[in-house]
Amino acid sequence: MKKILKHLKKNWIRHAFDTLVVIIGVLIAFTLSDWNENKIINNNRISYLERLKNDLIGDNENLVQLIESRKVHIRHVEHFTVLFNSGKYNLIQLKDSINQVGYGLHRYIPLDITYNELINSGQIGLLNEEIRISLAELDRIKDQYVIINAQTVNSIFAQRKEVKKYWNLTQLNFVASLGIESNDEDLLKGLRLEVNLVMDGYSWNLNSIDRYEEIIKKNSALITLVDLLLKRFG
Repeated sequence: MKKILKHLKKNWIRHAFDTLVVIIGVLIAFTLSDWNENKIINNNRISYLERLKNDLIGDNENLVQLIESRKVHIRHVEHFTVLFNSGKYNLIQLKDSINQVGYGLHRYIPLDITYNELINSGQIGLLNEEIRISLAELDRIKDQYVIINAQTVNSIFAQRKEVKKYWNLTQLNFVASLGIESNDEDLLKGLRLEVNLVMDGYSWNLNSIDRYEEIIKKNSALITLVDLLLKRFG
């Protein structure tokens, strides 16, 4: 009887030990699986953060160039204004001068490839709440100004058709090319429309500089937040 009990005890201990080994093995497997999964998630997070940072930096670089080109256009308009206020011109000279100023047309296309990918893939949760809120607000501001830009450009293009009724913008002196004398009334009508368009563009570009500088500040603030998160998970 003692031998039987001893045998049963030995088998029970061995069975318990084997069971414990299996349980430990399963726990280790689950731990390794979770570790691998977390590592994959963390690598994805870091990749998105780095790409997001590059987009924000690239967007700022584009905005800086836009601001500089807006300033050039503003200077051209201001030079024309000096000529206009001087009164030292005839209508043809004034028309030629305003034609060279242009309208300062431009389009702002935000560099938001990574943000859109995060939204569309459902991976936006990889970022913390502060960055998600900041990105959403910044995206709203950028989209709003893209719409304003498109509306302004379309409006100026539409009004250009009216100007062309009075002179050909591709030629410095349309009436002379036809061998006819200048029609002061038509020149005045075209000039009035053209000056209005140029001044609309001037106001738009002044406003654009303020908006673009605002976006640059928000982009830069986000870059700082992204850097902090990269340090945490990197």
